[in-house]
Amino acid sequence: MAQEGIMEGRLSKRNLWGYSLGGVGRDMVYALVNAQLFTCALLTKGLTAGNMLTMSLIIIICRIFDACNDPLMGAIVEVTRTKWGKFKPWIMIGCITNIGVVLALFLVPLYGDNYVIFFIFAYLLWGITFTMNDISYWGMMPSLTSNEKDRNNISTLSNITAGIGNVSVTLLFPILAYGDHAIGNSAQTGSIVMAIIFCVVFFGCQLMTSLVVKEKPLAPSLPNAPKPSLKKMFKVLFKNDQVLWIALTMLLYNPGGAILTSAMLSIFLYIRFGYQGMLVTIFVVLSGMSAVVMVFYPLIAKKFTRKQISTVSVIVVVISYIIMLFIGLFAKTNATLFGYNIIFYILALSGLGASLGQTMFYMVQTVSMQNCVEYNEWKTGERAEGAIFSLRPFMAKMSSAIVQGIVSLTFFALAITDVTQEISNIENEATLGLITAEEKSSQIASILATVPESTSKWLIVVLTVTPMLFVVGGLIVYLTKFKLTETKYAQICKEIEERKEQESTEEIPSDEIVTEDIPTE
Repeated sequence: MAQEGIMEGRLSKRNLWGYSLGGVGRDMVYALVNAQLFTCALLTKGLTAGNMLTMSLIIIICRIFDACNDPLMGAIVEVTRTKWGKFKPWIMIGCITNIGVVLALFLVPLYGDNYVIFFIFAYLLWGITFTMNDISYWGMMPSLTSNEKDRNNISTLSNITAGIGNVSVTLLFPILAYGDHAIGNSAQTGSIVMAIIFCVVFFGCQLMTSLVVKEKPLAPSLPNAPKPSLKKMFKVLFKNDQVLWIALTMLLYNPGGAILTSAMLSIFLYIRFGYQGMLVTIFVVLSGMSAVVMVFYPLIAKKFTRKQISTVSVIVVVISYIIMLFIGLFAKTNATLFGYNIIFYILALSGLGASLGQTMFYMVQTVSMQNCVEYNEWKTGERAEGAIFSLRPFMAKMSSAIVQGIVSLTFFALAITDVTQEISNIENEATLGLITAEEKSSQIASILATVPESTSKWLIVVLTVTPMLFVVGGLIVYLTKFKLTETKYAQICKEIEERKEQESTEEIPSDEIVTEDIPTE
């Protein structure tokens, strides 16, 4: 009888929902640190230009180190054998340790140089602990089903729930930390309260996944089997030409998606439209509506090929960024319609178009990477889910290092820390109760009024042109190099099943394993 949760090779609702809902809390905490911490530090920790560059360098180095550490974690997951499976132990170990580090990053009462020194060690630990959870969580997905329809469904739902977690942070954190609606009239107080809440949700979601999801029974470890190593893990990856091309596509796509939601967006909105977290929240609400398209991805995938979906998606991205660029450069900030700032809302709706296209392109990449597991099994005889899916966070972290470099160099060139350091001093006074909410708002408005108009214009150029180039580059790689089409994938799965049936009655010589690359169709 099939194990509960894995029924006749199909994905049960228990596993579908138990796995996917776990992503809500995960992406909350990831977005909290990856998208909010740097902005929060600029606006609350009194960082100078030197502090900002040092902190950025630390982030870049740690993300690259962490990315290189992913295949090693994948190797560890592959050899893990416990009564809870090979994924669940690392999911919970990573979750619990990561929560401790995240709380320290937001709660520690250090400023300036002292905070940067503490950040060196804390951020490195954050990356290591999150990797434990990240590799094991995403590595579990392809192990739950190899059915194409189920793959689309679980990819869709898990990306929707992850998006909910990510958007929840981007919605709630700015409005409750910055501006008139900040908790306790203080960015410090608001950020601490929100960090605690998101960490509690993270723990609850990951605990639910560990308790609800039923994994397939693990194949027993052979006494004389060679021990996996980092070297062997890289060999697995480099033998799989298709996973390398989809990884490069992700490396190019990810900066395109991340720059629009980076610290640069918040600073741009605050400088041009005023120091109100509500601005970021509204922008994210409108642009974040693109997540709805994930629900329709399985239906769209039935009618169109992944390459067709990718092409149309990137065209939408390019058009949206071009509109955003011209509006940001040439429109007057104070233009209104029915009492609303029409320029701000056109920018936000353009962000919706960009996010819509990027979301669809990302869905294609997620499914394509999952299918590389069966390609690896077809080509080498090994599935190696942990190794293959270690490339997903690897590329995300490498991309985030690229984004951090772009943001920090832009801020340095435009002397953004001259503005944020003054705001941080005012925020500290508000935290100590030395000024009222009205005084805080008035003083920050006076600071923003002195910022040159050219500063916001250069910010919008970087916010739009840079991600546009990255996303187009990702599409070119995907269309020209990735050959694992829907037809080819179905053929591979069929051959794997035929091979398994044959192996059940007779032993297949090892030299019959396919070793050639996919022929160009």
